Amino acid sequence: MILNGLKDDLNFPRDILKESFSLKIIDNENIWLEMLNTRNLTSYVYDENTASKILNDICEKFWCELEKLYFCIV
Repeated sequence: MILNGLKDDLNFPRDILKESFSLKIIDNENIWLEMLNTRNLTSYVYDENTASKILNDICEKFWCELEKLYFCIV
């Protein structure tokens, strides 16, 4: 089944990102996959240097993509 262009049988974030890219909802699949990997990393990293790198990546790499998605769906 398809709802608003997205299949409803997508069960994993990676699948959702790949489908979103194929439907041109997002336009930079690699950065979104990197974002997902970074989010997964935050679940078990307690190192201050890694946390600082993640914060920097959010500000420098991910924020622009998040804004683009926000303005696409609002």
